[in-house]
Amino acid sequence: MKGQGKQRPTQINPPVPAAEAEPDDDGLISAEKFRADHSLAPTTFYRMLADGELKAVKVRRRTMIRKSEARRWLASLPDFKPGAGV
Repeated sequence: MKGQGKQRPTQINPPVPAAEAEPDDDGLISAEKFRADHSLAPTTFYRMLADGELKAVKVRRRTMIRKSEARRWLASLPDFKPGAGV
């Protein structure tokens, strides 16, 4: 058919690591998603909040965790050392 030459391939940009894409992103994560992502029981999660180990904000009736707070909490966890006990 006339007018149909070679089509240019669609350019797909490689994914940009989250740290580079949005270094100051301070979005929110729901308490439910945070607990599920980190395998935390509700009692453990709310005890962490009460003890000040983790900080949360309220958005109307929902408990939310800032992404920066989630990163801070993860960074505060001790490294696993085999043979050191549980």
